[in-house]
Amino acid sequence: MDKGSTAPDFDYTEFDLPEIKDIKAGFSGATMDKKTGMVLLTASVENTPNAYDDGEVLGSFIGMFTMEDEKINPSGSWVRIENLNSPLKIESVTIDKKNREGDLDIILVSDSDGGRSQLLKANLRY
Repeated sequence: MDKGSTAPDFDYTEFDLPEIKDIKAGFSGATMDKKTGMVLLTASVENTPNAYDDGEVLGSFIGMFTMEDEKINPSGSWVRIENLNSPLKIESVTIDKKNREGDLDIILVSDSDGGRSQLLKANLRY
């Protein structure tokens, strides 16, 4: 933008993000299936006073939403991503393959905050 110019108008959508231990999740990633209009969002929870500092990872969620009239409908649903060993901080998601209606193979990537991050393959049924 040039000095003195104004920012363009923009639309936004408010979401009710899930919580763990009374700490709200923060968005971390997204992908969209253009054919169906389904939007997958990831959100993670860290025990930290702000969105910038790393803290104890409490867990992550994947959200399933739809597009309507070129806008995301915020009344989708969130599912917690469970891990047997320790909570994961999921940074993003992509669709690997559509198996059939309501059944997707997805790929998730985690952020270990300085350790080894992981690429995870999962199946999502909705």
